[in-house]
Amino acid sequence: RESPLTVSPRLSEGTRVPAIGNTSNITTGTMTRKEVIANLKETCQALDEKKAMLESIITALELEEANEVVDEEVDA
Repeated sequence: RESPLTVSPRLSEGTRVPAIGNTSNITTGTMTRKEVIANLKETCQALDEKKAMLESIITALELEEANEVVDEEVDA
């Protein structure tokens, strides 16, 4: 016997849900093609911003690691 899928409302609260593609302003029902395109563009922009932020964090961490390796070699 299959049970219905239930999702805890806590999963959609707080920091667990990224602020990508804010869909709260979209009404339920059928979306027009223009609305779909606009929503996808909005989501793409948000993802680009997140990607840029993550790339800068990665670069900073790699620089820190490289500096630690150099410091260890100097101390040795």
